Amino acid sequence: MALAEALTLAHRAGADAERVVEAIGGGVAGSWILNNRSDRMLKDDYPLGFRTRLHRKDLGIALETAREFQVPVPIASLVATIEDALIAQGFGDEDMSNLARFVRQGAGVPGGPMKD
Repeated sequence: MALAEALTLAHRAGADAERVVEAIGGGVAGSWILNNRSDRMLKDDYPLGFRTRLHRKDLGIALETAREFQVPVPIASLVATIEDALIAQGFGDEDMSNLARFVRQGAGVPGGPMKD
């Protein structure tokens, strides 16, 4: 979710999103999702990796466990709500990196590759 937000913000701010990926990838923000899904987020293309609907199922188990042990997990709860919306829109069988679709929609960034 954080990567989806960062890439959309970079795009809307006029930054070269690919250069932003390079810059943050060399530091503490480097991650598997950055290395393996940022390109797809920039292209607005979410081929199957780990289905959103399956991630939502697993996230539901984690949320239930958090409730049982009375641990607040507001970010996980927000992601669950966003995934519910994506699934309702018919995007449940796309890779879960399609969270970027939600951020892009909210920012008014049209579908397709982000052009700088």
